[in-house]
Amino acid sequence: MKNNNLSGQALLFVLLAMAVVATLVLSAVSRSISDVEVTTVEEDSLRAFNAAEAGVEQALVGLVSEGTYDVGTEGASYQLDVKTIGDQESSYNYPFDLSSGSTGIVWFVSHDADENPSCSGLPCYTESSIRVCWGLEGYSSGQSTTPAVEVAVLYDTGGLKIARAAYDPNNARVGGSGFSGQDGQCTAGEVSYAFSKNISFADLGIADSSGLQLMSVRMLYNDVGQPLGVVTPGQLLPSQGNLIESTGISGDANRRVQVYALYATLPSLFESAIATTSSGGIIQ
Repeated sequence: MKNNNLSGQALLFVLLAMAVVATLVLSAVSRSISDVEVTTVEEDSLRAFNAAEAGVEQALVGLVSEGTYDVGTEGASYQLDVKTIGDQESSYNYPFDLSSGSTGIVWFVSHDADENPSCSGLPCYTESSIRVCWGLEGYSSGQSTTPAVEVAVLYDTGGLKIARAAYDPNNARVGGSGFSGQDGQCTAGEVSYAFSKNISFADLGIADSSGLQLMSVRMLYNDVGQPLGVVTPGQLLPSQGNLIESTGISGDANRRVQVYALYATLPSLFESAIATTSSGGIIQ
């Protein structure tokens, strides 16, 4: 009987040991499988992101248009979608908030296939006025950080000229700065703005709006980024550039990259070298 008890205990010990070993082995295998799955997902995500970036780069240099393309890296590909911004719209919201001193550009002329400004067979904006909207909705007009704007309109009358004006919602600053006031709230598309100004180009000294080229709007005084938009009285705006969306695909991973490719403009220093028609501005 004693020997049978010892044999039973030994068998139980062996079974327990085997159970512990089996548990450890299964845990290690499970962890290894999880690690492999995580590594695979991370690699697919990285390949998908790289493929999306490759699509943006190819689109920016004009090598590809909309469509789906393989990148030749372990089955990775990207799907490219290019949308025009502001084309034939009665309102345009600049895609980036502007810090103090930063400028947003609104084009009045179209661009040809080589992205050169042109009105030859292309729609261009020739209205006599435009409404400029700025500032976060609900922003107070009496703060020291209330945003004002300086507007510079580039136009062609057989030679490039520039007309300037500045508008400030803060009445306490207007007297000392020489800026003009503003007209109140406005809405551009689905975006509401705290301030606006309906600008007549004739009031800026531009007698013929057929030569309008672009408008540069500089934000002033603000301590946080402020939105900018424009609304037309009727005529539609030409395209302001493109929104490039590239979706990289690798395995089950998808990664998307968006880039705003706005039309190129001249450096702001160039504005100071052009004769101005506005009073108090810089004359070449």
